[in-house]
Amino acid sequence: MKSESPTSPPQASDGPTPTTLASDTQTGDVWGEIRTRWHENHATWFVVFTMVIFLAGSGTLAWRQRESTRPEFPDASTLIPQPADVVASETVKTLPEQSTEIEVLGASLDAGPVRVAIYTSNESFNDASKAFWKAAINVDDQGIAKVTVPADVPLPGQFAVAAYHDANDDGELNRHPVGIPSERYGFSNDARGMFGPPRYEEAVVDRQGASGTVTVSIR
Repeated sequence: MKSESPTSPPQASDGPTPTTLASDTQTGDVWGEIRTRWHENHATWFVVFTMVIFLAGSGTLAWRQRESTRPEFPDASTLIPQPADVVASETVKTLPEQSTEIEVLGASLDAGPVRVAIYTSNESFNDASKAFWKAAINVDDQGIAKVTVPADVPLPGQFAVAAYHDANDDGELNRHPVGIPSERYGFSNDARGMFGPPRYEEAVVDRQGASGTVTVSIR
């Protein structure tokens, strides 16, 4: 009788033992965390970038306000005595021949005078000591101040007018710490500078014939 051979035990594999990989769930968590951190960092950098732009813009504005020529107006002690220092309602309605009227709109009520200065060249513009003519005038109950330049003042064919409302009557245009005027001001031709006063060429106006009115709006 033929005997059966014993069953051989399973042979061990000669290859390396397979390494167990992270599950798909774990992989998804890792990438999710990476995406979350990227978004957080991205938002942080965006805020930082925005703040840098804001600070740079504010600094540039402040620097331009301080570096540019500031609007200069007549000092209270250097005003030319004349009938202009009266309430606007008392101004003669019919202008004398060859005279020019300056009308300032937008002044606050029940405050100090409006100060005006006339300049006749680019070199003198905004330099109160070089103003061709200047005056302080009172404000009427509608926030309007008017003054007639005397006929004997030889106004040229072109000139520029600067005006501001000296609300506290201290003889100067008051400013905020960054240099921006805190009192209402304006120029002829409604000229307005972006980072300081306008150029003379922007504010210059033609004399209105034999007689006329130059209007300046302050704000």
